[in-house]
Amino acid sequence: MIDPPEADGLTAYLQYVYLDIDLESLLGQQVVRSLAAVLEASHDRAKVTQAIREALEQSGVNAESFTIADVSDLGVLYQTRTGDEKRDPRRSDMGAPDARLELSPIDAPWEAYLPVEGFQMLVVHHLLCQTRDCYLQMGLEPPESVKILGTGTFRQTVRNEHLEQYEPVHYTDSSVDSYRLPDLSALER
Repeated sequence: MIDPPEADGLTAYLQYVYLDIDLESLLGQQVVRSLAAVLEASHDRAKVTQAIREALEQSGVNAESFTIADVSDLGVLYQTRTGDEKRDPRRSDMGAPDARLELSPIDAPWEAYLPVEGFQMLVVHHLLCQTRDCYLQMGLEPPESVKILGTGTFRQTVRNEHLEQYEPVHYTDSSVDSYRLPDLSALER
């Protein structure tokens, strides 16, 4: 746990996640090459998405195939009157992370009202919102599958809050046309 900073705006805890996965052994060398060719040759999101979906379905990949190898320490991103500050927890020996969590703080103790399963769904929701934010940052309308309400990346949340060109999709109670909360019921056990 780290002490919250003296922020003048948004604060988000930062943590890097590293998966223990070898795509070539999981999907097969030929499938990985085929996917790489599609990714390099096409800018059609639907075509790329379909190629990835088909590769995963054909290989029989399931959620148990993706395990966490390591996580970084906890860092923080926050706004001050003079700009954004970051205490980055990444170590040089960890390499490139597979995911970067940027979650807003919640009042302690979170265990009192958010069980582990609930926290897992929160992380999935957050990653879906980060995917949405990647589209928004490129100036593109997100596909229907990620028109999700909620906090994604720190940087895009700040843009959503302060720039008129962006809708307030970072609020879970916003009424932005065609955006909704995700249905995470499939993750419940």
